[in-house]
Amino acid sequence: MKINLSKQQYTTLLKLLQYGYWVEDSSSLEGASQETFELEQYLLSLAGEFESNQVIHNVEHELYELNEENAKRIQESIAAYEEMVFWDKLAYYMAQKDIKESLDGKANLEEVTHQLIEREKFYHDHFAEHGTAFLKLQK
Repeated sequence: MKINLSKQQYTTLLKLLQYGYWVEDSSSLEGASQETFELEQYLLSLAGEFESNQVIHNVEHELYELNEENAKRIQESIAAYEEMVFWDKLAYYMAQKDIKESLDGKANLEEVTHQLIEREKFYHDHFAEHGTAFLKLQK
């Protein structure tokens, strides 16, 4: 099978490949699989065919990798995603904890969902204004 890509599509594919590689690599103690590594190397090796200057060939290590500028952009995007997920999960878990503590066993799913959404919004607003300045763990 042959897939024809434009230069822009190849660039997008490289970006998505890096995001996927990062997820697989960070979600396992063993890191990314050999299959994923080989696919990454294969796709990066095609940069010349697309006249892409995004990839360099590290001759010393016999690897293809994104050039420094593009690797930095990917890392910045991943860092922004991680930041968003951190605040979103923190607000969700804090709201969930509050709702569980306030349930009397008679609330229906619609009520609980509405309360959870409202409480999450409270935490999102609070964290946007104060960050973690007022968080405190109790023993």
